[in-house]
Amino acid sequence: MRLCAVVSALAFAAGLAGQTVEGIPDMARPLGSGESCADNDCILTVEQFLERHGYALTPEDLVSALRDPAPEVRSLAAAKLAKDQLKSAVPALGEAFSIERAPGTQMWMASGLATLGDARGLPTLERLCKDDDDPDPLHRAAVRSFAAGFMVGLHSKACNDDAIQVLQFRASLPATAVQGAFLDVDFSLAGNLEGASERQSKEIRDIAERFLADGRYDVRMGASNVLARFGDAGSARLLKKSLAAEPDVTVRARMQAALDLLDR
Repeated sequence: MRLCAVVSALAFAAGLAGQTVEGIPDMARPLGSGESCADNDCILTVEQFLERHGYALTPEDLVSALRDPAPEVRSLAAAKLAKDQLKSAVPALGEAFSIERAPGTQMWMASGLATLGDARGLPTLERLCKDDDDPDPLHRAAVRSFAAGFMVGLHSKACNDDAIQVLQFRASLPATAVQGAFLDVDFSLAGNLEGASERQSKEIRDIAERFLADGRYDVRMGASNVLARFGDAGSARLLKKSLAAEPDVTVRARMQAALDLLDR
């Protein structure tokens, strides 16, 4: 799972729900007149985003971008420094991180530092995985899922329980298109957890099985995908039953692929 992909998907769902997190950029590419996503890629790359904000991609410009007034630019400057493995930028990135207040940018900078071999930001990511201080449960879930996504991207299991708790919370919400968009990403995040315990696996499996017959095809796909990893014999029986009734060809293929893996 690519970190930028899951963060972009989370950002899209959060935008739909009005639960954006300061410092997490909207990576959607502005569409021209008559354009659609079918005509071109709808998601900007980190490089395209920075260039659109006037930055060249030299190490000097990237370090300068860490001081940009826009937190989204600071976030992706950190991401690009990490992507390019510019270890010489660790002092500047560490200094920027020490004064950063936007939670989304804190996540990007902490992740960037960790990628470059400096673990000083990991306690901040773990704290944001808990995020017990936010009074809005929906916004709290958004912050927690972003932080958990960064930890998964760093191959850490420290926030596994937090990712599952967010999945459980969102699974309990009324069925809407926005809830479905979040669930799809949450299932993807859960399916990539590092070192999930038997208890954690069962908690994920129990939720996924409930959504195999959901009315939204993307949710059924997400549930099928996560059962491919965490399913058991009971999951296989439910998948076979769901497969027989599934009207969507793409979802049927996902269910069959999950069954094939479970039958091995």
